[in-house]
Amino acid sequence: MLQENNFELGGLGDDGVQANAQDGAGFNNANFATPVDGQRPRCRMYLWNNHDPFLDGDFDSGIIIHEIGHGVSNRLTGGPNIVGCLPGGQSGGMGEGWSDWWAIALQQQESFPPNMAFPMGDYVVAGGIRICACSLLPAAPPLPACRLYVCLLFCLHYLVCLFGAAAYSTTV
Repeated sequence: MLQENNFELGGLGDDGVQANAQDGAGFNNANFATPVDGQRPRCRMYLWNNHDPFLDGDFDSGIIIHEIGHGVSNRLTGGPNIVGCLPGGQSGGMGEGWSDWWAIALQQQESFPPNMAFPMGDYVVAGGIRICACSLLPAAPPLPACRLYVCLLFCLHYLVCLFGAAAYSTTV
């Protein structure tokens, strides 16, 4: 998955990520296009023009990991040939939450206190690009509801995996 050679362990290969640094298609964002297995995905990182000089999202490892996380979650949620399972709404929120989790989890260091809050994209936007920072523990400031929301998304994902998509309903 997302590599040129799968070493005969499944998948089609020839789908290493095309990573575009300072992509000229936009500003103040990044994205990851995930085609089906065997087709090359594309990660586009943009400049952030809310500073002078502009800041480069490629210098924020959290943003890069977050975008690669979209590739992983899109391939794993629908399978290698159905990559459009996380288009928006609740499923889009799940994809965003998973990608934020990957970025936070992979940047942890032993010296960090367990209740430390991590803003996403704080290199390009002071305080981060989300309405609240994320934490691995629910007691961390400032907004415990944000951590609860991410936990609920993970629980929903596991329910869908256990009982199948037919058991999931968007009506409440």
